[in-house]
Amino acid sequence: MIDVCRCEGVRYTIVDYAAGFQMKQWIDSDQMTYQQLYAALNLKRNGKRLIHKFRPFIAAAIPRGTVTISSAELFEHYRDSLSRQMAA
Repeated sequence: MIDVCRCEGVRYTIVDYAAGFQMKQWIDSDQMTYQQLYAALNLKRNGKRLIHKFRPFIAAAIPRGTVTISSAELFEHYRDSLSRQMAA
């Protein structure tokens, strides 16, 4: 029988539990942003379900109210992107 772990009242298999902790570690150590993680999980178009499944692990890595990009940086990325598109 497969052992089951609990995280915030949700039951996980050991493999899922380890995967959740790995995702948390990637985000905590700045190896991956939330957007990169979502893109990786959404390769087969089921990212929303997987994010919901691993929410306790991911939410622990991203405190509420934390903004990872400022408005000025966002505008700079937008302007660079727009200038590349117009040049093409």
